[in-house]
Amino acid sequence: MTVLVKTVLLLVLAAAMLAYDVSKGNWAGRPDRIVYGVLLMPTVYLGFIYVSGQHWPNLDDLIKYVFIGTAKRIVGS
Repeated sequence: MTVLVKTVLLLVLAAAMLAYDVSKGNWAGRPDRIVYGVLLMPTVYLGFIYVSGQHWPNLDDLIKYVFIGTAKRIVGS
């Protein structure tokens, strides 16, 4: 897929998600919007990785980095 197709797909999905959430009326106050924004940040980051096609760190890389030493010791024993 080209970058343009990926970008359009990501924007359509983000617009659909936002339209659904706003229509449900879950915007009671500022804390709700802050939590929504914090939960949206990983989505934006992973969406950017998807569109750009770059190999940037993601959750799998973090898990491997944290547990690689322990896993090697377990396999070695």
